[in-house]
Amino acid sequence: MTEASGHGLPGSADPANLADPGAPPTDRAITAALLLLTTMIAFENMAVATAMPVVAAELGAIGSYGLAFSSMMTAMLLGIVLAGPWTDRAGPLAPVFWGQAFFAIGAIVCGAAPSFPALLLGRVITGLGAGLVIVVEFVVVARTFAPADRPRVFSWMSAAWVLPSLVGGPIAGWLASNVSWRWVFWVVVLPAGVAGALLLARRAALRSSPSPRFSGDRDETDDQADSVSPADERREHLRTARLGALVAGSAGLVQLAIHERPPLVSLLSGLAGLGLLGVAAAAPKLLPSGTFRSARGLPSVVLTRALLNGSFLGAFAYLPLMLTQEMGLDATSAGLVLAVGSLGWSAGSWAQGRSQRAGADERARLVFIGAALLAGGWAVFVVLTLAHAPVWAFAATVVGGGLGMGLGSTTLSGLVLELSPDHEHGRASAALQLADVLGTVVGIAGATAAFGLWHTPGEHRGYIIVWVGLACFGALGMLSASRCASARSRTGNHVADPRL
Repeated sequence: MTEASGHGLPGSADPANLADPGAPPTDRAITAALLLLTTMIAFENMAVATAMPVVAAELGAIGSYGLAFSSMMTAMLLGIVLAGPWTDRAGPLAPVFWGQAFFAIGAIVCGAAPSFPALLLGRVITGLGAGLVIVVEFVVVARTFAPADRPRVFSWMSAAWVLPSLVGGPIAGWLASNVSWRWVFWVVVLPAGVAGALLLARRAALRSSPSPRFSGDRDETDDQADSVSPADERREHLRTARLGALVAGSAGLVQLAIHERPPLVSLLSGLAGLGLLGVAAAAPKLLPSGTFRSARGLPSVVLTRALLNGSFLGAFAYLPLMLTQEMGLDATSAGLVLAVGSLGWSAGSWAQGRSQRAGADERARLVFIGAALLAGGWAVFVVLTLAHAPVWAFAATVVGGGLGMGLGSTTLSGLVLELSPDHEHGRASAALQLADVLGTVVGIAGATAAFGLWHTPGEHRGYIIVWVGLACFGALGMLSASRCASARSRTGNHVADPRL
């Protein structure tokens, strides 16, 4: 799930020209493909969250439940790391084309999976594809719209998330309960194929009439902004790919240990320790300098996104499981509870879109409010769980959490572009998406570990500990949100991190 709520865009009456306002009509294929891919990813996100309790129960993997989410996120991390320099060097067409191909292949594998390990393989392939795709959206916005217009642009683009986020859960619940959970994965294959055909057609057109914005050719502005030689750029690309592979592999080792829960002194525990060291060594080199100490400006923007995503998506992973396994809801009803969170997200995204003329300080306050809503919402979950509250009380709290994400996450999307120079927008966008995934992996992996250690069927202790931990993520997000604005950003100047 991501930010949602649509507006008309300033200076762009025709949504078909979003990818390039002055572009020829054939660029409509790029716009249509991107919006179709966004809708597809949004549906898959909400649908899988709804159907996963049914999938895990049928495949005998309730204890490994969280791996279905964190494995995909870890693969997304690798895709995002690869997409940043790839997009800056070659334009967005190649990574988005291969991304949608991997996404579709992964969905097919998941739907046909005879066992939980096979399902995890499909989730990894899907995650790699999604990671390649999502970075491109930021680059298109960065190359097209002025900083003052970007908050509204993000709101408009995220309108593609509204309908699938609202209907994805109920549709997935109905499919899982009345047809088969396998169709929850397979229904996204057709739109992925259509998007791929559109991109192939546009790619063929670019071969005869290349466009600097999308074919990878550099214009004069690019040459002035980036004097890096092709050889140096290739070395940097390979370095980034190696670091991304190290982080993804290390995170995978840690998640495997969480799943297996080996003895403290064992080979797997030792490998998990090495995995933690690998993440600690490599992740800071892929993010802006000072991210983990919440340095003011861009580093705190990236850190806050990680904390907000870990808090929100961790809750969205485990809430359907509690509703179905402990409260007796069917999958369709659980999907409806998740869907109302989209309403709150839409409202928050719409509200921040009206702040496009506000200064960085004012928008940082919106992020703080969003983080506070998340921390408070999951703290309320603890009370509701202890009180055995009715489902409608959980649904109302989910709306508040969605509102917090709409305010916080969407605002951060605009801030990260404002605080990075134009020629670094690809890497800055990749850093933001990388933080999204790292935060989500940590949030879900931590929740999985807590759930595995303390959950007993018929008792709510495991869920209560999960809610407390995710509320702490939101509280940390409040602290880092207070440092998102920098002194130079208030004057309208870009603040770039030289190590991004």
